[in-house]
Order: sequence, then C-alpha cells, then structure tokens
Amino acid sequence: MGTALQGGQLGLSGIGTALQGLQGGMQGAGLGIQGAQTGLQGVDRQLAGTAQGMQGAQVGLQGVSGAQAGYGLANQAANQLGQLGTQQLAAQTGILGLQNQIGGQQQQQEQQYINQAIQNFAQAQENPMQRYNQINALVRGYALPGTTTSQYQASPSLLSQVGGAGIAGLGLYNAMNPART
Repeated sequence: MGTALQGGQLGLSGIGTALQGLQGGMQGAGLGIQGAQTGLQGVDRQLAGTAQGMQGAQVGLQGVSGAQAGYGLANQAANQLGQLGTQQLAAQTGILGLQNQIGGQQQQQEQQYINQAIQNFAQAQENPMQRYNQINALVRGYALPGTTTSQYQASPSLLSQVGGAGIAGLGLYNAMNPART
C-alpha cells in the first residue's frame, strides 16, 4: 500500500510537472510525458498491492474456516463425552438400586432368623411353666386357664437399610476398581 501511495504521489507530481510543461513549451511537454509514465508505474504498483491484499484476505478466510471446523469437532467430542457420562450415571444408578434391593432382601432374611431365635427363646422360657401346668392339671383334675404369649418382630430401620446398601456399594466399587500401584 505504501508503494501504491508513493506511486500515486509520483503521479500527482507528474501531473504537476505536466502543467508546468504546458507553460514551459516543449521542455514542459517532455517532462509531462515522463510524469505520466511515472504515474502509470504507480498505478501498476497500486494494483499489485491490491492483489496482494486480496490474497492475504483469502488466506485469513481460510484460517477462519479452519477454526470453525475445529470448533465443530470440539462440540461433537463434548456431546459424545456428555452422552457417555449420562450412560455411566444410569449404569451406576442401576447398580446402586440393585445393591439396595439385594441388601434389603438380605436384611429381611437376617431379621427372620432373629425373629425365629426370639420365638424359640420365648418358647424355651415358657416350657417349664407349661409342664408345671400340665402336671398340676393332672394332679388336681382340671386344666388351668391358658397363658398368653407375646411375639417380638422388629422392623428394619431406614438407617440400617441405607447403611447396608452403602457398605454393599463400597464393596462392589472396590471389587470393580482394584488399587493401582
């Protein structure tokens, strides 16, 4: 662009010289022709500078297109990572739900064992009294009124269910992710 401006200035100088040439006669006419030639050279240089500027603009546009393509690929990769994260969350939630279900079943089974043991203990405590009543009824000839028994069955608490599920989840996590050395 600087060369083009210089060429333009030289052209103006040539025009000024041409005007002086008209006033000065033949000598002025010769100088005017030389000035015109210099002006044309400046115009040529200006056109060459414009062409280089257009080439630079095209290279810049290619760079912008490349950057946009890169952003598109980055967006695709981010979407895929987001989908993988959602799938992993769903899988882990399913595992935790299954662990909670299994833990609840195990807790229910253990509670049944405890309830049976309590019932067996209560029967063992009542057994001597029942034998005494039977013997007494045989000796006296009548039966005593029946005795009532109470049964104990504790329901599992929410805290123990959540704790059991958490411990089961930690065990599964440790089994699936061995320690790295």
